[in-house]
Amino acid sequence: PEPVDAAICLRSFYYPTDRRAFFARVRGYTRKKFVFDFRARVHDPATIAADLRAAGFERSAFHPFLLPQLRRVPPALVPAIDLLERTGAPARLVARRFGRVFCAAWVD
Repeated sequence: PEPVDAAICLRSFYYPTDRRAFFARVRGYTRKKFVFDFRARVHDPATIAADLRAAGFERSAFHPFLLPQLRRVPPALVPAIDLLERTGAPARLVARRFGRVFCAAWVD
């Protein structure tokens, strides 16, 4: 019943049928930060950013996460994938096809 400083929603972003209403509900009890993941191949990050602003989150940041969650990656490849995640535009392009995107939305 009390507000929280941070809310986290992992691997369930696709459940809400009305994303703006969902974001507004989360914003209603979140004082500072909301973190969630989604597939950029399915959900456009620019539209998500607009929906977050409409719900009252003042800032948002997106970070590609390219390590598969359902398959094991050979340990020798993990450093290369980690490096790729930090390349900005190339990582975002890869995330549109593979992987997930993490979003952090803040209230200032």
